[in-house]
Amino acid sequence: MGMRGFFMVAIVLFTFLCYCESEEQLTELSKDELLEIENQLERLNKSSIKTIKTHYGDIYDCIDFYEQPSFDHLLLKNHKYDFQMKPSSHMDSLVREDKPPKNVRQVSKINGLKGEKCPTGSVPIRRTTKETLIRAKLFTKSYASRINSPPTFHVNPSVYGDNKTRIFIHFQASELSCFNTMCPGFVLVDPQPMIDRILRETHPGTFPTWEIGIYIYRDQITGNWWLQLGKDHDQIGYWPSSIFSGGLNDLATYIDWGGETYSPLGQIGPPMGSGLLLKQDTRYDAYCRELTTINEAHIQEDAKNTKISSIDIDFYLVKDWGFHRDFGHVMTYGGPGPR
Repeated sequence: MGMRGFFMVAIVLFTFLCYCESEEQLTELSKDELLEIENQLERLNKSSIKTIKTHYGDIYDCIDFYEQPSFDHLLLKNHKYDFQMKPSSHMDSLVREDKPPKNVRQVSKINGLKGEKCPTGSVPIRRTTKETLIRAKLFTKSYASRINSPPTFHVNPSVYGDNKTRIFIHFQASELSCFNTMCPGFVLVDPQPMIDRILRETHPGTFPTWEIGIYIYRDQITGNWWLQLGKDHDQIGYWPSSIFSGGLNDLATYIDWGGETYSPLGQIGPPMGSGLLLKQDTRYDAYCRELTTINEAHIQEDAKNTKISSIDIDFYLVKDWGFHRDFGHVMTYGGPGPR
């Protein structure tokens, strides 16, 4: 099975600096670009069946499954999908003899939601404002000169306008770049809000340590790339095989674990992970554990031949521990950022 394309999957936690645009910066958009944003806003904000508000203040609209932005994609117009879809095949999971790490807790799907979910046949889309789209457009323009520099990418702090750590997805193909459900392509199936969700803040060295399992798996039969979260591998949604071409129909050629930070030009870079230089202790350091890949036989195995990379070792560090007791293959990362 040849590698006939490039597909990057990144599993990362990000820290943002709050970034606000001035009125002068907003005038950088042309009339055509502002009209495009108005049209995009109309496409994104559909009539809702129900509204869910998290205790952080985020608002999700429950819209009909077939009205979600994903189906605006030209290749998905004649879709044969439904809200009850699940992977038609599953990987052969690793069997660990070790016990789970002590004092570690998994983030629950209902954290901050009081168990609320969308009615059957609908999916949650975080409400989008015109200001959000304007700031995202400005960022895309300013970042265009660097957007084609694999294998790294940066996220846009103006997408949320705060410094919270969230669950999000990022799509990049050539010069097209967008987040979450703002552009077509990713099909949501989970009725509970997970994309854009804020993760709880914890202090280094305190218990329990909170973590979330993130899995990206290509269905062996349909070729759809599924995003699954949590210890129960809850299916959040998928990238349909029909939007990929070449090698992307078969496999990924690059996987990245770790963290990235971003700050606008002229602003000090933010901290990463716990905000501390590595203490080589998972009670204090941000970490990714049980690093695994799925081979061509669809069997899960520990990640091999990994390499470490840090752009600025004076402020951010990474350490690959390899296989470490009950954590499996684990790596730690983080740092205070420039001061």
